[in-house]
Formats: sequence, C-alpha cells, structure tokens
Amino acid sequence: MIRDSTGREVMPVPGDGLWTFSDCVKSPDQRYRAIVRRFTAAGYLVSELDEFEPVSQR
Repeated sequence: MIRDSTGREVMPVPGDGLWTFSDCVKSPDQRYRAIVRRFTAAGYLVSELDEFEPVSQR
C-alpha cells in the first residue's frame, strides 16, 4: 500500500505487496529527463542511463 508521511494508508497497490516498478522511459523530452534526474538524485532509482545525453557529458 502507499502511505502518506503520517503513515495513513492512501491507496492499496496491485499484487498484495508484491508490486514492483521496473519500467523505463525512453524519451528525448527534456521534461521527462529532468524528472528522472530528480528521482535519481533522491535515491529512488537503482540505476539510470540517459541515452539522449551527449557522450561527452556522461
């Protein structure tokens, strides 16, 4: 389930606790890429690769 900062249940998630998210976003759109960078910086992602970033900046 998803809980808010006080621990109150906000909503159940599919799979009865077995739900995981492992999708990928492949978009050159700067807005999506900025969101992914923020999730990475916050520690929510196991890995991140920006395939649209120039090789010289990786």
